Amino acid sequence: KFKRINKKVTLLYLGRLTKRKGCEFLFDALDKIVDEHPNIDFHLNVAGKGELLESLKSKVLNLGLDSQISFLGFVTNQQKVELMRNADISIFPSYSGECFGIVLIEAMAAKSGVVIAGQNPGYASVLGDIPESLVDVKDKKAFSDKIYTMITDKSLKNSVFVAQQKMVGKYDVNVVGQQILEVYKNCKTTKYNG
Repeated sequence: KFKRINKKVTLLYLGRLTKRKGCEFLFDALDKIVDEHPNIDFHLNVAGKGELLESLKSKVLNLGLDSQISFLGFVTNQQKVELMRNADISIFPSYSGECFGIVLIEAMAAKSGVVIAGQNPGYASVLGDIPESLVDVKDKKAFSDKIYTMITDKSLKNSVFVAQQKMVGKYDVNVVGQQILEVYKNCKTTKYNG
């Protein structure tokens, strides 16, 4: 079952601060949520560095979200694990260029909260069977609605959490390792005629 760390909802963005990672769309969605629900109590930790750091900090100031968003910069692997464990919702708004969603699996394996991810082929390959987890991040209304619903609808959040925990099990090293060994066992040696 989904576990709550504290009363304030803790959100997490973890990744490079580059355009395709979609952090600016996350800020726009959060701004819309605050406009429509001014009493909502959340805090977003932004972990990562990149060329957009200063412009994203300026955007947060301009939106008036600086008391609700913290920029943590580069984090170690141990800090990354702790941030994921303490997040109620981990949000990965990348909209393109993802071949696989290893960060989604890491966040779900932390077993604290739920994951919301941008609708792109790599992330869909992981979360495609749980459509409540995916969103078009460029659609501000859809994105803000998705986040707001995950914050406020405990029943939905619990069902998504259970589905994500069930799904992440198929990526366990004991499962994947055996599958890789089977592939190697079944490979036939062929001579290259180059």
